Amino acid sequence: MFIGMFVFIFGAFTAAQGASMGPDVKKATKAASKIFSIIRRPSTVDPLDGSGATPYGEAFTGTIEFKDVWFRYPTRLQ
Repeated sequence: MFIGMFVFIFGAFTAAQGASMGPDVKKATKAASKIFSIIRRPSTVDPLDGSGATPYGEAFTGTIEFKDVWFRYPTRLQ
Protein backbone atom coordinates (compact mmCIF):
# COMPACT_ATOMS: atom_id res chain seq x y z
CA MET A 1 0.00 0.00 0.00
CA PHE A 2 2.79 2.40 0.88
CA ILE A 3 4.62 1.63 -2.35
CA GLY A 4 1.48 2.42 -4.32
CA MET A 5 1.07 5.72 -2.50
CA PHE A 6 4.69 6.67 -3.10
CA VAL A 7 4.42 5.83 -6.79
CA PHE A 8 1.30 7.97 -7.07
CA ILE A 9 2.78 10.92 -5.13
CA PHE A 10 6.14 10.93 -6.91
CA GLY A 11 4.45 10.44 -10.28
CA ALA A 12 2.19 13.42 -9.68
CA PHE A 13 5.15 15.49 -8.47
CA THR A 14 7.19 14.63 -11.58
CA ALA A 15 4.25 15.39 -13.87
CA ALA A 16 3.77 18.78 -12.21
CA GLN A 17 7.44 19.63 -12.69
CA GLY A 18 7.25 18.64 -16.35
CA ALA A 19 4.11 20.70 -16.89
CA SER A 20 5.74 23.77 -15.36
CA MET A 21 8.39 23.64 -18.08
CA GLY A 22 5.82 23.67 -20.88
CA PRO A 23 6.00 27.39 -21.72
CA ASP A 24 9.81 27.30 -21.76
CA VAL A 25 9.82 24.29 -24.06
CA LYS A 26 7.43 26.08 -26.41
CA LYS A 27 9.68 29.17 -26.51
CA ALA A 28 12.78 27.05 -27.09
CA THR A 29 11.11 25.12 -29.90
CA LYS A 30 10.06 28.36 -31.60
CA ALA A 31 13.58 29.82 -31.28
CA ALA A 32 15.17 26.62 -32.61
CA SER A 33 12.87 26.57 -35.63
CA LYS A 34 13.87 30.17 -36.44
CA ILE A 35 17.56 29.28 -36.16
CA PHE A 36 17.20 26.21 -38.38
CA SER A 37 15.23 28.17 -40.99
CA ILE A 38 18.15 30.61 -41.21
CA ILE A 39 20.68 27.78 -41.44
CA ARG A 40 18.72 26.01 -44.19
CA ARG A 41 18.22 29.18 -46.26
CA PRO A 42 20.06 28.84 -49.59
CA SER A 43 22.90 31.30 -50.09
CA THR A 44 22.91 33.82 -52.93
CA VAL A 45 26.71 33.57 -53.11
CA ASP A 46 28.25 30.79 -55.21
CA PRO A 47 31.22 29.51 -53.21
CA LEU A 48 32.68 27.75 -56.25
CA ASP A 49 32.76 30.90 -58.38
CA GLY A 50 36.27 32.34 -58.24
CA SER A 51 35.46 35.66 -59.88
CA GLY A 52 34.64 37.41 -56.61
CA ALA A 53 31.25 38.51 -57.92
CA THR A 54 28.64 39.53 -55.40
CA PRO A 55 24.90 38.89 -55.68
CA TYR A 56 24.62 42.50 -56.86
CA GLY A 57 26.73 41.86 -59.98
CA GLU A 58 29.86 43.77 -59.01
CA ALA A 59 33.16 42.20 -58.03
CA PHE A 60 34.68 42.80 -54.64
CA THR A 61 38.07 44.45 -54.84
CA GLY A 62 40.19 45.93 -52.12
CA THR A 63 42.25 44.98 -49.15
CA ILE A 64 41.61 44.48 -45.49
CA GLU A 65 44.14 45.77 -43.01
CA PHE A 66 44.22 45.13 -39.28
CA LYS A 67 45.92 47.71 -37.07
CA ASP A 68 46.46 47.54 -33.33
CA VAL A 69 44.66 44.23 -33.00
CA TRP A 70 45.32 42.18 -29.88
CA PHE A 71 43.72 39.25 -28.15
CA ARG A 72 43.37 38.42 -24.51
CA TYR A 73 42.07 35.30 -22.90
CA PRO A 74 40.24 36.26 -19.70
CA THR A 75 40.76 32.86 -18.08
CA ARG A 76 44.54 33.19 -18.20
CA LEU A 77 46.48 35.30 -15.74
CA GLN A 78 48.78 37.96 -17.16
